[in-house]
Amino acid sequence: MAASEEKKQTQQTGNVGDKGQPRKKIAIALQGGGSHGAFTWGVLDSLLEDGRLDIEGLSGTSAGGMNAVALAQGLLRGGLEGGRQEMRRFWQKIADGGLFSPYHRAFFPQSLDMRTPQFDPFRFFSSLMQNVFSPYQTNPLNINILRDMVEAFFDFELLRSAKELKLFLCATHVNTGKLKLFTLDTLTPQKMLASACLPFLFHAVEVDGENYWDGGFVGNPAIYPLIYSCDTPDIMVIQLTVMNRKRLPLTAHEVIERHKEITYNACLMREMRMIDFVGDLMQKGIIQEGTMKRLNMHLVRNESLFNDLDLSSALNPDWGFIHFLFEEGRKSGKAWIEKNYDAIGRCHSTNLHKEFVAESADTAMS
Repeated sequence: MAASEEKKQTQQTGNVGDKGQPRKKIAIALQGGGSHGAFTWGVLDSLLEDGRLDIEGLSGTSAGGMNAVALAQGLLRGGLEGGRQEMRRFWQKIADGGLFSPYHRAFFPQSLDMRTPQFDPFRFFSSLMQNVFSPYQTNPLNINILRDMVEAFFDFELLRSAKELKLFLCATHVNTGKLKLFTLDTLTPQKMLASACLPFLFHAVEVDGENYWDGGFVGNPAIYPLIYSCDTPDIMVIQLTVMNRKRLPLTAHEVIERHKEITYNACLMREMRMIDFVGDLMQKGIIQEGTMKRLNMHLVRNESLFNDLDLSSALNPDWGFIHFLFEEGRKSGKAWIEKNYDAIGRCHSTNLHKEFVAESADTAMS
């Protein structure tokens, strides 16, 4: 991107960050991942603390959507600091609500590491049950503790009144398999729950007579609404699901978990491949400058961290585990913005072809 374009990008807000540098506009796409979303909370917290970014739009799926709405509510109530406070309050509610979960550390010997819960007897039994019974059989009354928390925590009248911030939640239409986007101006508790409805745990969520499951199957997260709806060309993706596993899965548990990881990343990989393809055509002059939006893509993730975690730990609501991921997210967020602030408004800060297109498996564990 030319210098004139960067100047335009940095002047969009008319504000200066806490470090005396211009606040640059950016849109952020948040991947789902249950309790692993606490890592995303940490990344966002560090970016808000830094103060040099102005968030124009958010796209999120499942826990990513919950983070997005909590952040939006905080920004509307109290600006950057309000966003930080609201996300912390949200994750504390998540941990409090899981206090008597069978997955809580209090039910296990302290020697059990809850970050690798494949040895957890409750999870083993739950996995067996899921292969035989559906939530319609095990939970016929459709009891959903998350519903009560969402209804009590979020101020939907305030959220729907937002004029400038753009927000998109992703859900999967059960009957068609298509992606459904819910926007901030019509947001309801049911729509939030639809985005986070894991079909092996919850009944499908009905919205306007249609049934929805977790959006992670078809958009995790969806990037295109940020491309079409936001002025900024800069889009950050906060990725939770591991792309590159260090070793071949051998046990039944490992195979199932790796299958889930590949599924949850598939849609993101296709969108990033297309963005890379279009960018390459623009670079070669095949697509004329100005006929399509040139994007600057940014990626925050910690492959090393999540390689050491079992995917099923995403169901662990223990505050110690959540806070551990939060702190790791803060580290990653701080490292990213210190290294890549200057790239915002100018260029990609990640190699899309290497990370999402190239067939070689020797991509860096970043």
